[in-house]
Amino acid sequence: MDEVSKFIFGSGNGYNGFDRVAFWTSLLGLIALYQLIGLKKVSKADFINQFTKDFFNASTQNLIILLNYNALDFKVKEVNLGNDVPCEHFPYFEVNRKSVKQLPIDGKNAKKYLYRDNYSGFEMDDLLLGLFEDIGCFEKQGLIGIQAVYDTFSWYIETAWNSPAIKNYIEYSQNLEKDGDDIYENFKYIFTKSESFGKAKLNGDWIWFWKLKWFVSNKILKR
Repeated sequence: MDEVSKFIFGSGNGYNGFDRVAFWTSLLGLIALYQLIGLKKVSKADFINQFTKDFFNASTQNLIILLNYNALDFKVKEVNLGNDVPCEHFPYFEVNRKSVKQLPIDGKNAKKYLYRDNYSGFEMDDLLLGLFEDIGCFEKQGLIGIQAVYDTFSWYIETAWNSPAIKNYIEYSQNLEKDGDDIYENFKYIFTKSESFGKAKLNGDWIWFWKLKWFVSNKILKR
């Protein structure tokens, strides 16, 4: 113990070549880094818990149900404004009542939430697609990790992305702009990354190796 004490605190003449200041500075730095990582994990957990509360509500749940059972049809209504003003176009999602009536949902809830005639494109963006855009953006910024995204939102992201109605809506929205490929780019990004992560996880691949491959293929090779 005496030798250990001399080594750590600097007494004695046997360790003149050892820079104790550098040693303690490095050790304290490592401790601070460890604590910072711990705080970052807690911060991410708090962030995703709050976002989850905002995400899971009756409105988003109803849209997901309708999309999952292909009970929404994307349509565009031409709006004649008169006075030689060019017509505007109003994108919306018509509820397919034939599909809805087959769902074993309590009559009161079905009437209140599902038996609507339609949802506007604005509602779809505000209630659902905008949230997926946010998830993609937050993951890019490191506010949430892909593991949390996959565990919490992957099924909802996949259900929406693979919906024919949503595919048609995204294509319509992108075609409105000359350079419209960046519309819903974060939604596409998080769907692609979550799907890739899920396949790696289910195949038993090393996640660290998957992260390396994803980084190389999406950060370096695409430059």
